[in-house]
Amino acid sequence: MTGTIKSTLRNRLKPRKSKRYLKWIKEKYPNQDSDHILESVYGLKLNDFLISIKSHDRHMRKHYGKPEDEDFESDLVEALEHIFDYIIYLEELK
Repeated sequence: MTGTIKSTLRNRLKPRKSKRYLKWIKEKYPNQDSDHILESVYGLKLNDFLISIKSHDRHMRKHYGKPEDEDFESDLVEALEHIFDYIIYLEELK
């Protein structure tokens, strides 16, 4: 199931870039790694908004460890929560 959801998102979502969102994430979680949950194709990140926050060790285990170490559904829920928090943050700026 995980592979199906991830593959569908990778194939059907348009690439999205946002330096402002990435900056906001880094300011909110300064000592953590931001992990693009859809990863990259040919070195280009697919979506800057679908981010999960991980310790550096956990982030490296995801990329260089065993595939079963990945929990895509949890990462997706977390990424959506960050997007919702960012929307609230933007609304409060007005």
